[in-house]
Parts: sequence; structure tokens; C-alpha cells
Amino acid sequence: MISLIEGEVFSKTGGTVHVMVGPVGLCVNMPTSLADGISIGSRVRLLTRFHLTVDGRSGKSEVHLFGFLEEEQRELFDTLLLVSGVGPRSALDIISKVPVSEFIQAVLMENIVFLKKLKGVGEKTAKKICLEIQGKIAKVGSGKSAEKVSSSAHQDMLSALLALGYNPSKASAAIAEFFKANPSEKQNPVETVLPKILGAFSAK
Repeated sequence: MISLIEGEVFSKTGGTVHVMVGPVGLCVNMPTSLADGISIGSRVRLLTRFHLTVDGRSGKSEVHLFGFLEEEQRELFDTLLLVSGVGPRSALDIISKVPVSEFIQAVLMENIVFLKKLKGVGEKTAKKICLEIQGKIAKVGSGKSAEKVSSSAHQDMLSALLALGYNPSKASAAIAEFFKANPSEKQNPVETVLPKILGAFSAK
């Protein structure tokens, strides 16, 4: 398996970059947004994924090499391929159009409206993405994006409680305690979670 290549770019067309690695020229398919930032003659270091596609009707096989600049992009590519109906090209389009962290947050929060705006992703595919990889996608990028969702949820709730006049330290402690007991609530909007935390305050 080819997991990394380094060499000089001698040609490029759209999202396809041709890299000279020693005496061998390799054709690497990349998210268009990443390929756009690479110039002919530059030296690149790409994290790659070797992929074999077999045509179900003809039995003909095709081999492709996909390239990425960061590990989290490659991890997201691998994770997207776990979704039935999402192939390498669709995965590249998604990575090209949206930052990895934003996509992960959208999946964790089941933001179907956001996902539907991405090229090649309709409502059916958006729902399948959330259903089939929601439990796996938080691990992409060592879970940093999932941590961001948690931090954002805490901050949003804290702002709401401070606006209602609650003590900052007590409010922060109550939020942390609530989310620890109800981790799935981090993905819900403030207006849904706020009454529950206020109820917890009243019970004390």
C-alpha cells in the first residue's frame, strides 16, 4: 500500500495532480480545493490512499491513488467510504467543499440541512451519513472536532445562564455536571437544553 509520496509536480488538471517520485510519475486524485493550492514545479508531500474499484457489471477493475495534505482529511475520506452509496469521488467533493471540522460537527449534530447543501449529497444520503458513521466520525482527527462541539455547547449554555443572572462559577459547574450525566444533549440547541438545566437548578 502506498501511504505517502513526496516529489515534484510536473502536471495538473483540476483535482488531478501528477507527481514525479524518483523515475516514476504518479497520478494522484485530490479534493479540488487542495489541488488548486499546488503549483506545477512545486515539491509536495502527500498522504495517500490506494483504492481499487471493480465494476459490478463488467468485472473490470480500476486502481486510483488519492492524496491529501493532512491526516484528518485522509481519515475523513476513509470514514466517508463506509457510507453505502458514497464513493471516492463523492468523498473528495465533500472534503473539497467544507472544512473537516465543520463537516464532523454537522454529522454529530445531525444537521441535515447543512449536509444537503454539499455537492452530490441529497436528503437521503445526508441521513445515511448521519446514521452510518455518526459513531465513528468523532474519532477523525483524534476527536478534536468532537471536543470542539462539547466546548461550544458548554459556552452557549453558559452565555444563556449568565444572561438570566446566574452566578458564573455555579452556572459553569451546573452545565458541566448536566452534560456529564447527559452527553447526548451537547448536540441539541440551547432552547431545548436550557429548560432542563434550569430544572436541575430548581431541584437543588
